[in-house]
Amino acid sequence: MEEKKTVPNLLETVKGFAKMRKRSLKKLSTAMGMAPNYLSQKLKNPNAEILLLLELSELLNVNLTEHYTALLPPALQTTHRERALLIELEQLKKELKRVGEERDRYWEVVKGR
Repeated sequence: MEEKKTVPNLLETVKGFAKMRKRSLKKLSTAMGMAPNYLSQKLKNPNAEILLLLELSELLNVNLTEHYTALLPPALQTTHRERALLIELEQLKKELKRVGEERDRYWEVVKGR
């Protein structure tokens, strides 16, 4: 049976991170150019808006989207940057192998003298 996926309580999550950074929801709301009660009202909705999450992530210096991306199937969890790094890793492994083979050829020449 498939496990039911749950999302975090966004209001409590943001309050917790704000408290750790000694900021209030009112201050965050005004930093976003909104009314002081904006976040208190907006975060009660369990369906978070991605732009709001991104803006809050930046203000709080934390990735608030991580909990949501973790709900995706594993094949969809990799980011563009991760895929680029995996490609770069494969290229570097090939280069390392090539350099190792070249070193071995030189070493054989040196030994043969």
